[in-house]
Amino acid sequence: GVSTLGFYDDARFPGRCILVLNEHLEDFAEMPPALTNLFAADVQHAGRTLKRVTGAVRVNYAILGNKARHVHAHLIPRPPGDPVPTRAPWEHPAPQSSLKPEELDRLKAAIRQALGA
Repeated sequence: GVSTLGFYDDARFPGRCILVLNEHLEDFAEMPPALTNLFAADVQHAGRTLKRVTGAVRVNYAILGNKARHVHAHLIPRPPGDPVPTRAPWEHPAPQSSLKPEELDRLKAAIRQALGA
């Protein structure tokens, strides 16, 4: 597509990723419609893949842009047993921690394979 998927090491949300638009644009609202449609298709494809690979109940999506001035989307799989399923991911009560190395490697490989990368 028109973006690149990066992986977060976050044990609270296994499979959490960031999808970064390849072309440098600072504001989602200023994107040309055709590029917006292609980026949205990438976001949707990545989200469906993450949900399938991780077994998430749902995937949260966030496009913020106030820190990193480049169009990107956060994709946050919400796992079964999430202690705060109705709250924003940023409000999770547990501190961010790393996945076990073997789980990290397994998830990255599964996501790559599912995306055909």
